[in-house]
Amino acid sequence: MSEKTSSKVMSSSSGGNGPVPMKLFATWEIDRTPTNCSPRLCSLTVSRLLVLKSLGSDLNSIVIAVKMEGSKRTLRSSEMILPSSGLLDTKTELNFSLQYPHFLKRDGNKLHVMLQRRKRYKNRTILGYKTLAQGIVNMSQVLQHQMDLELDLLCESKELKAHGSSVAAKVLIQSLVSQPIDQDLSFCKQNGFSDDDEEFSTGDENENEGSDSDPAATLGNLDTRGSARKSGKLPGGNNARQRNLKQKFIALLKRFRVNEELTSLTDTDQDNMGHKL
Repeated sequence: MSEKTSSKVMSSSSGGNGPVPMKLFATWEIDRTPTNCSPRLCSLTVSRLLVLKSLGSDLNSIVIAVKMEGSKRTLRSSEMILPSSGLLDTKTELNFSLQYPHFLKRDGNKLHVMLQRRKRYKNRTILGYKTLAQGIVNMSQVLQHQMDLELDLLCESKELKAHGSSVAAKVLIQSLVSQPIDQDLSFCKQNGFSDDDEEFSTGDENENEGSDSDPAATLGNLDTRGSARKSGKLPGGNNARQRNLKQKFIALLKRFRVNEELTSLTDTDQDNMGHKL
């Protein structure tokens, strides 16, 4: 997966120069679509973040992360610096777009919006992220119309849950929509989104695994697997299928031509042998 992001760290204040706009996009190979689902594009804008309680005494920064349930990859914003109190109310301009398989007869079409921090070990930052709070949106409710909502992010820590309300933060989501993917591929390219492949699995994924993508590493070494595939971008849609059919047809024509040449050469040799005899 490839993300188009800004390397700047977002300010914790809503004033100043304002929020840093970011666009994050991930595609999923259409040819992998099972028969019991339809490929769709989920788009949303996170315009505000409100942290209601401190999520840790040693917490200096957080990121907003978005993923589909069952996806192996996660889209993340740049780090947002927290004040000493740990509470935050800031405007953001985060545009997330991700392709996903919408299952028709399965309760798995869920969008996860999370607050995460970098993992630490003995006061040192290590690979991976830890989820501090998250909220879930059922994408089946978004099929028919666009939604604007304020989503509660619930604490993941048992210690924080024990101290009153489990709502740790809120995010304001605007223009949440799910549309057929064939109509939106050109839209994403026109709006400057970069893309690569997005993988999905049938089992539950560990949200804190270190293999998730990182926008800070996107500009340098985002992901070895994604970089290995970047030399040949995966085709998608009708154009890719047409190119594949055309290549197969050309290969068949070449094969027939070779067979005809071999047959004509064999007939000529037989005629020559007949004349000699």
